[in-house]
Amino acid sequence: MGRKGRISGKIEEATLSNGITVVAETIPQLRSVSIGVWVRAGSATETEQINGASHLLEHLFFKGTKRRSYRDINEAIELVGGVANAYTAREYTFMYMKVIDEHLGIAIDLLSDILLNSVFDEGEFRKEKRVIIEEIKTAEDTPEDRVHEAAVRLLWPDHPLGLPIGGDKRVVRSLSREQVVEYFRRWYNARATLIALAGNVRLEQVLPELERAFGRMRRGRAFRELNSLPGVGHRVLTRHKKLLQVHLCMMYPAVSIRSEERFAFYLLNNILGASSASRLFHTIREKYGLAYDAYTYTELLTQTGFIGIYVAVAPHNLGRCLRLVVSEIERMRVEPVSERELETAKEQFKSSTFLSVENTFNRMVRIAKGKLLRGQIEPLERVIQRVERVTADEIQALAYRLFDPAKLNMVVLGPIKRADRVLINNWHNG
Repeated sequence: MGRKGRISGKIEEATLSNGITVVAETIPQLRSVSIGVWVRAGSATETEQINGASHLLEHLFFKGTKRRSYRDINEAIELVGGVANAYTAREYTFMYMKVIDEHLGIAIDLLSDILLNSVFDEGEFRKEKRVIIEEIKTAEDTPEDRVHEAAVRLLWPDHPLGLPIGGDKRVVRSLSREQVVEYFRRWYNARATLIALAGNVRLEQVLPELERAFGRMRRGRAFRELNSLPGVGHRVLTRHKKLLQVHLCMMYPAVSIRSEERFAFYLLNNILGASSASRLFHTIREKYGLAYDAYTYTELLTQTGFIGIYVAVAPHNLGRCLRLVVSEIERMRVEPVSERELETAKEQFKSSTFLSVENTFNRMVRIAKGKLLRGQIEPLERVIQRVERVTADEIQALAYRLFDPAKLNMVVLGPIKRADRVLINNWHNG
């Protein structure tokens, strides 16, 4: 690991009087502080009828409160030279600010005002719906985004996890202010909320201020996780569209963020397609020159996850590319990875981890996700140690189970020829 030393700062936890969980990582040598307010509400807590409500709320939070107008909110951020934004995911939504330590009080006041006093003005509501619909259209006009979204829906059909995070255009267009406010009241409560801080901050000093700002949030009921997991199937979706390339996305269900196998999974993903040293990149791009983009990506959730494989290729190379991808997947299943591949993947994981934690925002996100989704915050030292202990046999055993052909879901979008469609269907049925 090179130079030894503690990576993690001092991590502490507390609970406000109304049940809000607070976690903080103290890094006294820095001058910045990142603070995030996380709520266990995202697209997975929606239904088909209100899909997009979480994303719409994320937009509306910055559009005015009982105390501040939209312009006041922006000026408050700019006056202290801060950064603020929000993000919606399947299992959570969060808003955050990053400021220098002397302005933390302003960030706390602003985030609590946004969370507890947003007015959800009708005019802003209608405007943000239009903005989001345009955002969705942008994604739909991007073939890469389109096949990713379609693959998730194919993997988890008829389940909340399969709903698009940004929402469905028709549903967003039909959403009423009353529906979204009702959704907010149902899911946004203290027992489903977590506040995370990282940087030059001491929990015992900031706790009274957090209590004054957030302590009046309604306590509500404890968050209950999904009581059913999505079923596993083998599905293929082909869509003909006039494009210059065919876009292919293959997706398999994977381990959860709570699984001890996630450490082997990180390395498996890296070796197969998540870096320029990966097998897919080498075979598809460097060896045969069939594609510019060929990569894998993952998403780990509380009870499940997925690994996706994406390639964009000229129509006449689709069949050859598909066979090469399948060949690399099968090789992961039947052969242990080499010692060199394993060590390279471990070094890349360590490097990306060390580099990421030089940023207080990334540290805030790490401790928030750990507490919110896993129920515990793992010291970075233990994460590195667990990755170091992963063996080639563990990766092969995991790959053999994950890359079961009966669990593959695949989306193909573009100018698909009849012969390619026959090839895909024969391969799917065989």
